[in-house]
Amino acid sequence: MSSPTDLTIEEVMHAYECCRQDKRSAETAIEFEADFSRNILKIYNEVRNCTWKPAGHMCFVVKNPKLREVWASQFADRVVHHLVYNRLRPRFEPYWIATTFACIENRGTSAASDWAERAARKVSHGWSKKAYVLQADIKNFFPRIDRQRLHSLLTDRCNEDWVEHLVNEVVNVDVTQDAHFPGDSSLLQHIPYHKSLWNAEKGKGLPIGNLTSQFGANVFLDVLDQYMVRESPVRHYGRYVDDIVIMDQDLGKIKESYEKMEEILADLELELHPDKTSIRPIKDGFDFCGRFIKPYRTYLRNSTAKRGTQSITDLSENEHPGETVTSYLALARNCNSYSLRKRWAIAASKQGVVFSRNITRARAKT
Repeated sequence: MSSPTDLTIEEVMHAYECCRQDKRSAETAIEFEADFSRNILKIYNEVRNCTWKPAGHMCFVVKNPKLREVWASQFADRVVHHLVYNRLRPRFEPYWIATTFACIENRGTSAASDWAERAARKVSHGWSKKAYVLQADIKNFFPRIDRQRLHSLLTDRCNEDWVEHLVNEVVNVDVTQDAHFPGDSSLLQHIPYHKSLWNAEKGKGLPIGNLTSQFGANVFLDVLDQYMVRESPVRHYGRYVDDIVIMDQDLGKIKESYEKMEEILADLELELHPDKTSIRPIKDGFDFCGRFIKPYRTYLRNSTAKRGTQSITDLSENEHPGETVTSYLALARNCNSYSLRKRWAIAASKQGVVFSRNITRARAKT
């Protein structure tokens, strides 16, 4: 293990800057910056001396695209999350497969759906050959992640005492302790029992909303990804968090890979959702990461288009209007969606957003 002096104040500052990019106008960020120097030094000293402890979490319910329980850490804790993420990411990410998406730079929903369309076209020889696609969803993924197993996977690549301390505190924290609800807590009653961390088994569950949870999910499922790319007989495999797609011309290979996936997930105490797993001919089309892909045509999923319209129609409370609009444009870019993008552009331009000539990028007026 390295000495505590391995941590620098510059590294803490960089973690703060990464955190601030997403939360620059949040109330907790403003409070943090009101006594900026003291708060930065407090994080530095607590992390350096391995005395840092997470504060209480906020729990709230989001309604789009469906009711979900989401957790938010205090701003200072999010700085620490970026600190540990920045240290550990180079030790994991270079070894991940190229077709795992989410929480990876330039590999979001748009990149995932772009890959799925290319893979479908390739496996079917330009839509001319018969091929099959399996779509699967890991059942109740985040509430069922074994925290001790994840802790072991992460600490195996910890070379510093303070990083191991942070991993222990971040992964093993029970966010339901000392949680508070800034919104309407009665909405929690409408969350399905098995999807709430309040009902998770002891020692299981990661909070949706934390950067470290997204990163941890990729670490946790890397064993599945590696098998599917290196040993599985199927030609194409991709994963976006808990959504999985595999494609091949040979239906038998897909079924064989499906059985092996079930074995690997069972070892992780996870399972595929029986109602959200299907095999169909690629020519019938399939849905992945916001797009519905069919031969020669790709559509934006109806729910995604509706959500984009709702978000773009009212940008008044949005901290990053240009980024929000651009993200939806990126999803729609390779779809048959020019008229939809044009409607979005008209709605957003009335709110001070300007566009590139081909309506693929946007930014707020300065």
